[in-house]
Amino acid sequence: MDAFYILPDGALKWVDYVATWIGFSTVVGLLAAFIVFRKHALNSVITILLGYVGTIIGWSIARIYFPIGDRLPETIGWKQELLSPATFLIGLLGTMFLLFIYKLIAKQLSKNTSAS
Repeated sequence: MDAFYILPDGALKWVDYVATWIGFSTVVGLLAAFIVFRKHALNSVITILLGYVGTIIGWSIARIYFPIGDRLPETIGWKQELLSPATFLIGLLGTMFLLFIYKLIAKQLSKNTSAS
């Protein structure tokens, strides 16, 4: 446990960065999967990956159209921007869209394999 505190500050920032992205993306992906697939459970790796992509889309759109720095002090960091309600909602919508596309592709592939 003490070895974790020996890491340089730059490494601790990266650990914080990665853990926050993974946690936020997992929450977005699981919530979107629950909304889209109410009865089926999706593979958790696919859910997390699509949640990650949806979060990147949401964060990018939120940074462009809803700049937080204009309304809040300059001390706002990437974590506050990532964990904003706009990022969450746009990321959720983006992930739901990706899951819907995934659902359509999976349905089409299952039709093609069952017809063969």
